[in-house]
Amino acid sequence: MLFVILNLNCNNIERGPGLWILNNTLLQNEQYVRRVKEIITVEKKIELYDRDILIWWDNLKYKIKRYSQIFSSSIAKENRRDYFRLEKQINTLCGKAANGNDIDKAKLESLRLELSQYELEKCRGAVLRSKSVWAVESDKNTKYFLNLEKYKQENNSVKELLNVNNECVTDINGILGLQYDFYKELYTCVDTDDIKMNELLDCVDVKIDENDHQLSAEPLHSKIVKNDLIKGIVVPNSEKEGLIFQHADDTTLSVCNKQSISEVFEVFDLYSRATGAKINRQKSEILCVGKGELSPVEKQEYGLQVCDNNVQLLGIYVGKNRNICDDLNWKEKISKLKSLLNIWLQRQLTLQGRVIVVNTLMMSRFWYTLFVSSIPEWAYNEIKILCVNFVWNKRSHSVNYNVIINPKCNGGLQLVDMKCKILAFRLKFLGRLINDEYDVLWKYTFKYFVSKIYNMNLGLEVLFIQVPHCELKCLPIVYIEMLEAWYVLRRKSELKLSVENIYDQPLFKNPEIVLKDKPILWYDFINAGIVSLKDICYEVKTGFLPDCAIVEIIQNVFENSNLKNVIDRYHCLICAIPDDWKQTVQSELHYRNAKRTTDISVIINHVPFELPLCTVKKLYNSLLDDICKDPCGIEMWKTLFNIDDNDFSKIWCNVNFFWKPAKFIELDYKILHNCIFTKSKFKRIGWSDDDLCDACGSEIEDLVHMFINCDELLEFHNYLSELFVKLFENCDSDRISGVQSEHLLLFGLNWKMKGVNDSFVNFLLSTARYCIFRRRNIIMNGKTNVNLVQFFKYTLKHYVIYFYVYMCQKHKMHFLFEKKFLLDNPLVKEVDDDIIFKL
Repeated sequence: MLFVILNLNCNNIERGPGLWILNNTLLQNEQYVRRVKEIITVEKKIELYDRDILIWWDNLKYKIKRYSQIFSSSIAKENRRDYFRLEKQINTLCGKAANGNDIDKAKLESLRLELSQYELEKCRGAVLRSKSVWAVESDKNTKYFLNLEKYKQENNSVKELLNVNNECVTDINGILGLQYDFYKELYTCVDTDDIKMNELLDCVDVKIDENDHQLSAEPLHSKIVKNDLIKGIVVPNSEKEGLIFQHADDTTLSVCNKQSISEVFEVFDLYSRATGAKINRQKSEILCVGKGELSPVEKQEYGLQVCDNNVQLLGIYVGKNRNICDDLNWKEKISKLKSLLNIWLQRQLTLQGRVIVVNTLMMSRFWYTLFVSSIPEWAYNEIKILCVNFVWNKRSHSVNYNVIINPKCNGGLQLVDMKCKILAFRLKFLGRLINDEYDVLWKYTFKYFVSKIYNMNLGLEVLFIQVPHCELKCLPIVYIEMLEAWYVLRRKSELKLSVENIYDQPLFKNPEIVLKDKPILWYDFINAGIVSLKDICYEVKTGFLPDCAIVEIIQNVFENSNLKNVIDRYHCLICAIPDDWKQTVQSELHYRNAKRTTDISVIINHVPFELPLCTVKKLYNSLLDDICKDPCGIEMWKTLFNIDDNDFSKIWCNVNFFWKPAKFIELDYKILHNCIFTKSKFKRIGWSDDDLCDACGSEIEDLVHMFINCDELLEFHNYLSELFVKLFENCDSDRISGVQSEHLLLFGLNWKMKGVNDSFVNFLLSTARYCIFRRRNIIMNGKTNVNLVQFFKYTLKHYVIYFYVYMCQKHKMHFLFEKKFLLDNPLVKEVDDDIIFKL
């Protein structure tokens, strides 16, 4: 037996010479053409020409390639030499004119004209490449499109810095290194007190190193927290205290008395002497809430800016007056939104492009604020109106809002719905609320506020009930949104109830406990302390309490209560409790001190996901399903062509095919939604006196007539039929018998067939629809009729060549171009790095 060990070293791979492409402009040079013909003539006399034509052909191409490279190089050198000569002569003449000498202006203009010819030739290649990029990507969600907005921000960045040797540094890593060194040495010359530093560090319990981001914040935090004279605000019904909140270099404190303020400044003074860092009192702010006030002497002593109504914390305004804070948080953002949208309206964007602008460049400005605070109704309405008007280019809204927020595969534009996004953010917080590993202060404030609902003193058990909006007004707005988001998601969720969860179930406003199809709400039971299922059960044994025990509990609070009424209601309550809960009460013992967990699973596409692990995107998509509507414009097509919903899902995929110009996508989208303004629609709304087609002048113009039934389209339809015969010539599928020409022209090829390039067929059909529509608009504008066949050929060649340049020459995606445009395609071939059409 023989073993072979093969070691491959892939680290140092020698690159080849790359792909060589002939410069077609050389064919306009007579000298080059004459020499190439001579090479071919000489090569034909070689013996290899008759013996092995393929090897001879490869050798010939190689010799032409080498000559072309040498000739191109010499031409380029000569052109550069002439270019610099002209530039030098122009600079010489301009210098003389600047010194006041007389010059030959005619000669100067002649030289400039010659120079412009070289510059024009240099630009042609760049123009072709840029056109190919725009034809393919245009305003789709691509790096090219989004960089149109990015350039402004790049102008605000640091482009260069001088180092210690007074040398200019321009690369990113070098600039970042200089900034790091500057701030690292910024305070090295400040004297620090080692004794104070040790005193400060003695308060730190956690282990930190020099790379830890807490290195500067942790000592200050520990010293303040461990100072017994600094009192924070205690959250009621808990032992938690809200005192210090730190984020990077921002520190916020909430104290409950003036002595704590003085003690805080003493800690700041200690920190300053230990580290050299000093508090900037002119930029620091203080806000008094409740009955707290500062005297003029205290204001002068503290030296802080005293805010009367609000302060800004991490970019969000908070304070006493909610209306003022809402104005400060939203008015400036909305004003910037208006300005940006007006700027983007100047660009010739498609429908899908404007949606991308809204989703990526506009709405992203609001997500941080919405994540941590609420939005007033007036601001939400104004933002929504601005964005939707922008999407429709400040014209009529052709498709319902609840349709365009749909995913693209369902006939929408995937426009972000702000309400659903807010609810998804709140559900993300709800997932953290029930996650025991996530211990933060706001959980205790949430439990304190929800305990006020009906005075039931509930905690997380509030998730088991459903409270009307009017009864939630005792809560902060963000907590109201959290609960309302949960009510929306609840019907798509599963609650995994443990024994303790069942015993903790609230008896009132619980959708699982109903009388006459309505949840129960009895204030006398609540005020007597009967709130949860455990309150009507034994503590040391299983089973429900007897009637007399319930009566006694009620009478301790309401002496004159109607005993029969209490007993009857108690019996009704027992009957309303679900049977599986009653079985648990009869068989399982309740332990008050047992650890509770709340397990919620969200059902998304028939798959359960734990709520704490759900992303905002998953939650958003789940909520979106409830408000989205199916497109109503497609009902006409379903009736005319007998199309079912499954077929339409494939049609929408064809509409949004990426390798298709954006203007084609927009037109196909509007056709399917039946939202193109035809002459029949113009007459209905009073914009036209007649509804006859401008092309044929004999029939009413609707969408079917515009693309199919118009007599002026007969020649074009016959031409398309000839192309389809060629395209489907090698088809090896039984489905070809079910292809209808009208269906094909309007909706494309919606299934794959062996021997047919469905991607190119749909690309060709989109081009045909676009040409028909453009021709119709040209005629409506009073121009003469155009040769539709020639216009179609030009447009198809135009875009296929652009895609070829983009995919093969610019992005090296030749395999993809071959798959989408060349495979099983008798109409388009690639020959010697050139595209040949057989149209």
